[in-house]
Amino acid sequence: MQRPDNISIIGATVENVGFDLKKTEEAKKLLLDQYERRFDKNYTFLDHLVGFRPTTIDNYPHIIKCNDNPKIIYNFGHNRYGVLTSFASAQIVLQFNKRKLIF
Repeated sequence: MQRPDNISIIGATVENVGFDLKKTEEAKKLLLDQYERRFDKNYTFLDHLVGFRPTTIDNYPHIIKCNDNPKIIYNFGHNRYGVLTSFASAQIVLQFNKRKLIF
C-alpha cells in the first residue's frame, strides 16, 4: 500500500505462534524478498511490525449488537480475511440499521 508520504507498507505473513510480539528475521526477509521481486530494489527499509488478526473458535466473524447499548455493533473475528469480507460485513452492519450500501 502506497501512503501519501511516499512510504510503502507491505505485508503480511501467517505464523501460528500464539500471541508472540517478537519480530522475526524470517518474516522480514520473506516480505522484503517478495517486495524486491515485484517492485523496486532501490528502497530504504524503515521498520517491520507485528500485528494480530483476531479470529474466533469457529473461524466465523461475529457481527452482533451489544446487549447493553443497541447503538454499538461488534464486528470482529475476520482473521486474515478482513479486507476480503469487509463489504459483506458492512452490508450486515447496515442491515442492523436498515440502511443500504451503495457502490
